[in-house]
Amino acid sequence: MTLYVNTCNQKFTTPLVDGAGKKRWLLWGDPVEVLDDSETPPLVRARGWTGRVNPAHLSPQGLLELYGCWNCT
Repeated sequence: MTLYVNTCNQKFTTPLVDGAGKKRWLLWGDPVEVLDDSETPPLVRARGWTGRVNPAHLSPQGLLELYGCWNCT
């Protein structure tokens, strides 16, 4: 299942904490793949990292989609 970082703190970031306790910062809108939600916080993968993130900072709905026309006439 894919969720998205949707945190409203002042920096629009949330930490992903790996098994060694190292924090990696995820940005508002980043997609997060939930690997195991049997524990809280859930085990996730995002930006190539695996760790745990606060589930209150995740949302099932994407926050931003961009569409463009690069060869429009």
